[in-house]
Amino acid sequence: MGVMSYSEVSGRDPIFYRWHTHIEEIVQQFRDRKLARYTKRDFRLWDGVEVVSVKTLIDKEIAATEKDVKNMLITHWEHKEIMHDQTTTISYNRLNHLDFKYQIKIKN
Repeated sequence: MGVMSYSEVSGRDPIFYRWHTHIEEIVQQFRDRKLARYTKRDFRLWDGVEVVSVKTLIDKEIAATEKDVKNMLITHWEHKEIMHDQTTTISYNRLNHLDFKYQIKIKN
């Protein structure tokens, strides 16, 4: 088993993005040949329903701030290790972000 079998580090394998690009191209070819294109009508909301706003929100406890953090993604580097097998450890740094939620206001 190689590093491609671990989602935490598979993106570091040089073949990863080529492989996913290839799969996405196959799926897109299928869609182009077999499925109708999306239209604005496919995304219509029910009568009287309107999306008023969309925001991201990080709770003040998670962000360690006095107020909740809106419309900002806070990223940070972190170090991780994975036991590949009994004698091999995969050690790497990765970019991560604080947990956040979407706040969507809908009017009906």
